[in-house]
Amino acid sequence: MSQALEMSCQRNRLLPKVTVLRVRGVIDSDTAAVFEKELETLLEEEHYRLLVDLTKVNYISSAGVGIFVGLLQKFREQPEGDMKICNASSKIMKVFEAIGLDHLMEFIKAESDLKAWKAETQITEDFDHFHITCVADKKFSGEEFNLRVEARDADQNLIDDYKEKPRISVSDGLVFPRELSGFAHGIWEGRIVMTGTGQVELGLSHEKKQSVLKINLQARPGQAEFPVKVNCRTCRNEVKVKAPDIYRCEECDETFLVDAWAHVFTIKPGSTAKRRKTRYKGMELKINADFKYIGVIRRTISGLCEQEGMDEETTNTVALAIEEILHNLVEHGNDFDPWQIFRIRLDFQKKQLKIQIRDYGDPFDVTQQKDISLKSSALKGSKRGVGNFLVNQMMDSVKYESLKNYNQLTMLKYYDVSED
Repeated sequence: MSQALEMSCQRNRLLPKVTVLRVRGVIDSDTAAVFEKELETLLEEEHYRLLVDLTKVNYISSAGVGIFVGLLQKFREQPEGDMKICNASSKIMKVFEAIGLDHLMEFIKAESDLKAWKAETQITEDFDHFHITCVADKKFSGEEFNLRVEARDADQNLIDDYKEKPRISVSDGLVFPRELSGFAHGIWEGRIVMTGTGQVELGLSHEKKQSVLKINLQARPGQAEFPVKVNCRTCRNEVKVKAPDIYRCEECDETFLVDAWAHVFTIKPGSTAKRRKTRYKGMELKINADFKYIGVIRRTISGLCEQEGMDEETTNTVALAIEEILHNLVEHGNDFDPWQIFRIRLDFQKKQLKIQIRDYGDPFDVTQQKDISLKSSALKGSKRGVGNFLVNQMMDSVKYESLKNYNQLTMLKYYDVSED
């Protein structure tokens, strides 16, 4: 059985117009409807200034996150109305941050920190475009150069509070970094590296809007002859690479880019910690496509992850992803047919968890939902796409295959364990 959800309301001692909703338990697919009904009731009863205390909440699924997205604007449409969150644990915050809700709502560490009630303005989509400039006169393939990016509105004004992480792409070759984080007063300045030659379009994407800068990349003489051997920058392990591309070191898990001149650029640093020597460990489950089993499966898998040394936040991520996938398969792939079968396999491979979920219903590819306009969803009061977006954001790899007799989703999650 799912853990019961308990809720209680009281007025804030210093700000009597602020209602504090204290929640205890888990907010998952089984309890989300109860939680949503409570928020709607408070809204109907004119509790427009709502502080949701998540001190006693130890798990939230995409269904719970979607409720905040769906109801936020309704609170902000009321006089001085708003909804804020306090006392969210680090593992709960990781879920909110993955979807970007921390940029849309105010999160308070503790109720005692609430000295005054300042309602946020209604959600607006003020971003219009990026202004992108390069400082260097000549740009060479495989060599870093300086880039400046400004987030602007339709009136060409800088958006001072811009904190999104826009994706960066190129029309040809490779680029690193693949997203820009760390905007300060609407401006990002840093160094990037691109591969390719000739005129290449560099694009920055914010939700469904894209800004493009055309860059002429020149080639230095003396390109490498592939295959070639390069050294991982973390552990110095020698790696044989077949062509310019992105690779991962099998020894330390560093992810790195190799360009046409065999230059090595670290994308994600590896770990020099001693690997835990262990044989294969894992489990394989076969269950019916029935909602009532999903909570049990989630708790079972969470316990196994903890036993294998996975930290609490990563365990929570894995549990959320599996719960979301199973719900989608029951509803969209198997039409709520409880006689359909799912096969779930977990392989703990050193510091990597490999999850395979196989079903025999209609194809349903969750990897297609890789982006979502959170502001648009909040404006419309829509929860659609939140779960699939979270899965793609929080897992290190998500691959979907629709084969002749079955469909299979494969997910990877890297994690650190303490040394033996």
